[in-house]
Amino acid sequence: MYQYENAINLNPGQLDYYERLTEALFAIDKPREEDAKFLNMGLRQFPGADWVRVGTAVVDYRLGHHDAAMATLDSVLRPPEHTRGTGTHLRRQDAHQLGSSRR
Repeated sequence: MYQYENAINLNPGQLDYYERLTEALFAIDKPREEDAKFLNMGLRQFPGADWVRVGTAVVDYRLGHHDAAMATLDSVLRPPEHTRGTGTHLRRQDAHQLGSSRR
């Protein structure tokens, strides 16, 4: 853990360091509040980093912040607003065009 935290302190602009810290924390039953702080630093640098968000949810859950963890997972799994329904709409449009071309 400390090697990733040291790497982050030296170069906080590397997403890879936060992702590696996330993966290392998956194996820890009792993370520290400090671990959550490092992951939150990563989210400030890279707000769209879903894997780091999953890591924060795992750490929050293991620290006893169950509601926060579940809310984070819910937001990670929810598709972005601009893509909701797009797949269904496109499939319907494709099916309609396919049906029109067969006539």
